[in-house]
Amino acid sequence: MRRARVKGEGDAFYHVMSRCALQQFLLTDDVKEMFLKILRRAEFFSGVKIINYCVMDNHFHLLLKVPKRREVPDDELLGRIRVLYGETKAKNILTRWEVLHKASNDSLIQRERDAFRKRMYDISEFMKTFKQRFSLWYCTNHGNIEGTIWQGPFHSVLVEGKHDALSAISTYITLNPVRAKMVDDPGDYAWSGYGAACTGDVAAKRALLSTYQANGHVAEKWNAYVSMLEVAMAESGPLEEKSSESNGMAEMNDEAAKTVKDVRFSKITKSQLVIKVMHYRERDVSRGVAFGSRKFVDGAIKGASREGEIRTVSKAFCIGEQKTQVYCAGRRRA
Repeated sequence: MRRARVKGEGDAFYHVMSRCALQQFLLTDDVKEMFLKILRRAEFFSGVKIINYCVMDNHFHLLLKVPKRREVPDDELLGRIRVLYGETKAKNILTRWEVLHKASNDSLIQRERDAFRKRMYDISEFMKTFKQRFSLWYCTNHGNIEGTIWQGPFHSVLVEGKHDALSAISTYITLNPVRAKMVDDPGDYAWSGYGAACTGDVAAKRALLSTYQANGHVAEKWNAYVSMLEVAMAESGPLEEKSSESNGMAEMNDEAAKTVKDVRFSKITKSQLVIKVMHYRERDVSRGVAFGSRKFVDGAIKGASREGEIRTVSKAFCIGEQKTQVYCAGRRRA
């Protein structure tokens, strides 16, 4: 039985990850280009905001903001339909509604419009829209195959909407191709939000900086952001994945345990965030339930599952001058 997805109220942030079926390497560079086009169309239609992304060869990561649901007027609704489906299908839908109106069947028109609106401002509906549209394109253009190209449902982690948690998750996403040893500099990876920002994508740059707390104009904040990544990667050493799937500090690896213990006494820099993030396994930050302060995590999982099904694990993320300790809640294994 599938467990209910943990969702936030109002403006909510999520780290989303999904893999190709059988972990096949289907997302070649030409496919990634269309992937991003369809992703942006689904973003516009659904009303979500993509803060960061990274499209790997067999999976992808997204950091999303899902705003509070609002009423979408009819003219805006049709505009969103045009972006998602194209002018031809949008025209066919409009023609159908005109015919129904002439037949005095306005109630059916309203039900169909409401069905479109229901697909907006919801993470599940956004991912369903995107994955279905992309699967359709891929199957049509790669041998006219049938079925989905995705391996099961997507994973989503509810992320606290504060700079500490958002910065940690965004940095983790940015550094995926570095951990995979595909590039030495994340700015060289074209299929990520950071890579796009490094090549002049202003929207991608502003989205990334929304996760980073710094003073100054955009250019100054961006230079500080890039410097933080460069310094931290230079200091991080070999990338050996370290697991912290434990039930408490005593069972964590020595480095992580020491960081958690000393967090109240040491002066933590933002560069150290990157060093920590680079060494975390995917299951620690991609397959959990909630990510943020202890209060946020406890509140997010309260009443979300049967007793004992979800555990809260302290993570060795120490971010900025506030010496913030970040937690992640993960599901117990069967």
